[in-house]
Amino acid sequence: MFQVILVIIILEIASSLALGLYLGYVAWRGPRRPDRVKRVFRASQRRKAAVSVVRPPFQH
Repeated sequence: MFQVILVIIILEIASSLALGLYLGYVAWRGPRRPDRVKRVFRASQRRKAAVSVVRPPFQH
């Protein structure tokens, strides 16, 4: 019976450790992804703005 309890304790420690590492990795990597997305989004907005600014002289 003691072995079963020991196995359960080891499994709980392993799962909590894995969850902690995963959450730590997500917390470490998480902030970087939105920045990339925002940069790409801003770049696309700038391109659209530049195109809209450049187009009117060609239309005239």
